Amino acid sequence: MKKIDIVTMGVDKTANSPVVFLRIENTNLIVPIWIGPWEASVLASAIKEEVSDRPLTHDMIMSMLEHTGYRISHITINDFKKNVYYAKVFLSNEDEAQENPKNEEEFFIDSRPSDAIILAVKSKTSILIEDSVAFETAIDGSFLKIDDDEQTKKEDIKKFIDTFNIDELKKKFGDDPKK
Repeated sequence: MKKIDIVTMGVDKTANSPVVFLRIENTNLIVPIWIGPWEASVLASAIKEEVSDRPLTHDMIMSMLEHTGYRISHITINDFKKNVYYAKVFLSNEDEAQENPKNEEEFFIDSRPSDAIILAVKSKTSILIEDSVAFETAIDGSFLKIDDDEQTKKEDIKKFIDTFNIDELKKKFGDDPKK
């Protein structure tokens, strides 16, 4: 498994579709995932740490987990089939973790990557990607200078997204990345 250290977004201007870009930690590899406009709006708010007046669906899920004694331990992007990503949200029992970390109860829930990423960003938990998925879907961003400073990293990734040729990326996935 590889860890994701930067989550940012862009727009496929050709299809007018939002794209999430996940950078694999300590590499120049970036994994693009096309998502829906509603999910993109929620993710953008989560990245900016904005709080809505009323709880949105992901806020409600977080609240339900908190009230039942569970927390999101991490999420994984675990598969990629027929140009569709798959994800899992891993939950653990907070009480079990505090009393006996070795016997922590952990289980996962199947999820769309967009929802899993939103939950990870909101809960500030790790995003992991299976090696095979990263190998198959990551694009090389080695031409992009990545600085160790967090703010500079985000600015560098933003520059990459703003200048990236989406048509080149589509060639890797076929004509329609949502299929």
